[in-house]
Amino acid sequence: MRNFMQRWRRLARDWREYRWLALDLETNGLDPDGDDILSVAWVPLSAHGIDLHAARAHVVQSPQPLTQSATIHGLDRERVDCGEPAERVLRALAEAVTGCILVAHHARLDRAFLQSAVDRLDLHLESLAVVDTLGLECRRLRIAGHDGETLPANALSLAACRARHGLPAVAGHDALADAVACAELFLAQAWQACGRGRLSAASLVRWSGMRGVT
Repeated sequence: MRNFMQRWRRLARDWREYRWLALDLETNGLDPDGDDILSVAWVPLSAHGIDLHAARAHVVQSPQPLTQSATIHGLDRERVDCGEPAERVLRALAEAVTGCILVAHHARLDRAFLQSAVDRLDLHLESLAVVDTLGLECRRLRIAGHDGETLPANALSLAACRARHGLPAVAGHDALADAVACAELFLAQAWQACGRGRLSAASLVRWSGMRGVT
C-alpha cells in the first residue's frame, strides 16, 4: 500500500510537467499468453508536442505461424523472420519508457501483451503510470450523455475517437502510424480536459481507468 501511495503522489503535479510515451503494438492475435508481439513502435511527447525524431519502430521475430491479424498489419513471413529479437526490442522500450507515463489506445491489452513478454524473458519494464486514450474517450462520452448501448459499432476505435476531436484520418494497422495517432489523440484529450486550469497526471490516469497500473 505504501508503494502504491508513493507512486500516486508522484503523479500529483500538473500533467504538463511530465514526459509521456505513446505506444502501439501489432500482434499475432488477441491472446497475450499465446500470441506473439510482431511489431512495436513508440514516440515520446510532452504537452507541447510530439518528438518524431525520437520515434522508434521495430518488427519482432516470431516463430509462430502468421495469422490473418499479421496480414492485416502488413507483416509477412519474410519481414518477421528478418525482424529483431524480442529481448532487444523490449530492452530498448524499457529504457525509453523509464521516467515516462505510457499512453496507448486500449492500453490494458497492450499492457497485458508487454507483461507476458517481459515475464517470459525475465525482463523488467515499468513506467510511472499508464493512460488509456480509449478510457478517456469513454469518460468524455459518458459525461456528454452517451452510454455503451447508444454508441455505434467501432465508436471507440482510434480512428473514430480522433474524428470526434477534429483530427485527420490516418492509415491504420501500422505500429508507428498508430503510435503517433495515439499521441495526437491524447494531446487533444488532455488539453480539452484541462482547459485553462490545472489538471494532474493522476486525474488523467484515473479517468482513463488505469489507476494502479504501471
